[in-house]
Amino acid sequence: MAAYLVARAHLTDMAKFQHYAENVPEVMKKYGGKPIARDPEKITLEGDEQPGLVAVFEFPDRDAVVAFYNDPAYQVLKASREGAGTLHLVAVSGV
Repeated sequence: MAAYLVARAHLTDMAKFQHYAENVPEVMKKYGGKPIARDPEKITLEGDEQPGLVAVFEFPDRDAVVAFYNDPAYQVLKASREGAGTLHLVAVSGV
């Protein structure tokens, strides 16, 4: 069953984040991941959502999401974006 990685980012240093954003898709592809939604101009319909970027990525299953996150190449990229802002990642299964 498909699974989704939902990313919410509040960025304070776009230049530092850029390297991360440009290189993550290559690692993601190894696990069948692909972007399906990205919008820095999202519309909050309910709640107190902070301004920032929201992106959704589709993977074959939740195990693939976790394997992507734990990949050593991703961990290097994750470290490279440190100080670029706050990023929240959530893995959810499809229905």
